[in-house]
Amino acid sequence: MNTCRDSSAPRPGPTRLAALVFAAAGLVNPAVLPAQSDQTEQALDTGGSRVEVSGTVSLVSDYRFRGISQTDIAPAIQPSLQLDTESGVFVGFWGSNVSDLNGATTEIDLSAGWAGMVGGLDASFGVLGYLYPGGDGTDVVEVFGTLGMPIGPVSASIGLNWAPEQANSGASRYAYAALSAAIPGTPLSLNGSLGHERGGFVLDEAGATTSKWDWMLGLTCNLSALSLGVAYLGTDLPSRDPLGGRINRAGRDTVVLTLSAAF
Repeated sequence: MNTCRDSSAPRPGPTRLAALVFAAAGLVNPAVLPAQSDQTEQALDTGGSRVEVSGTVSLVSDYRFRGISQTDIAPAIQPSLQLDTESGVFVGFWGSNVSDLNGATTEIDLSAGWAGMVGGLDASFGVLGYLYPGGDGTDVVEVFGTLGMPIGPVSASIGLNWAPEQANSGASRYAYAALSAAIPGTPLSLNGSLGHERGGFVLDEAGATTSKWDWMLGLTCNLSALSLGVAYLGTDLPSRDPLGGRINRAGRDTVVLTLSAAF
């Protein structure tokens, strides 16, 4: 998705694949993920098995989750940390500031799962918890799965996130596809994604729909441990209500800038 590789090249490790899952699913901006080779990883010896630790800190001009602003179209700081084992099992942490959500101004996402090869495809599956400290009735849990493969110079993936009905929301399903290709001879890569969401997570201010499409087209520049990105993204939520008033401001088309540092 963010790297160009042929069939003889090593496949992405669990850290990379899981990061791509979260990107396409909307946890982070897919346009600005650093390539695996640019991430700094530390291997820990745990008595015969190796655990790789990696992380990033990002500054984004607007935190968009599946096309919808979570910061009322304001900047956000987003740290992440992930531990990967040789067996493919991983656990991760991701955080961001958000606009007020029933008393919460911080989002913390905890993840756990497995990443590896299944039938010749890169695969990953697991569970995600969206936690909002201080919020009233805000936390949500969903499960995810993804499959990826190279198609010539392009890396492609498809995925599905599903949240069962919970006390805080109705059931929700998010399906997506993502593509990425490196530009030969440059530190640049092109990225794109298309997703469709249906269910309790879709918020339309007019109350006319419970489904939406979202999309993203971006350009990333990877410079060692730094990554710079620009992405154009949006949704198909209606921009006006039946009376002609402007609505769904958080889902309108926009450009998002990102600066990310790996450690």
